[in-house]
Amino acid sequence: MRASEEIVDAMNSVEIKVIASGGLKAAYGELVPVFERESGQKVATTFAGSTDIVKRIGAGEAFDLVIMPGIFIDDLTRSKKIAAGSRVDLAKSGIGVAVRAGAPKPDISSGEALKRALLAAGSIAYSSSASGIYLAGLFRRMDIADALKARIKQSPPGTPVGELIARGEAEIGFQQVS
Repeated sequence: MRASEEIVDAMNSVEIKVIASGGLKAAYGELVPVFERESGQKVATTFAGSTDIVKRIGAGEAFDLVIMPGIFIDDLTRSKKIAAGSRVDLAKSGIGVAVRAGAPKPDISSGEALKRALLAAGSIAYSSSASGIYLAGLFRRMDIADALKARIKQSPPGTPVGELIARGEAEIGFQQVS
């Protein structure tokens, strides 16, 4: 066996250690088995909330691949925890709005309608990840952050906002949609 073949064999026997937030979990679950089958490499994946991922990497835990919202990747790159220039954007996602089954759907057809719906809601939930960061900024730009502050509940890392809505812990919720 030549040296280059030995290197390829060694690379194929190494397990790829991945940590990922839940945003791409469904697609990831379909793609990884295909990758493993075609490449011969094994992938060990840990799913966690973005804030937990940042803490783990900040504490020195090493991963071969990190999949999470770009805002967090940028922070980790600035702190030299992720190699500069290694970021690759995989997908874009939107933010969905949810209410409990049977509840009236809020009018979100325009910015003003959304503002009225939010101000009328008794409680609002959003994630502690990228979509939550975006929404906090949106509420400030809409000049309603102070009015909503006491009614906002952030879901714990790794807990989908939909679970809070289903349990009746919030009237309206916002969550990243993959």
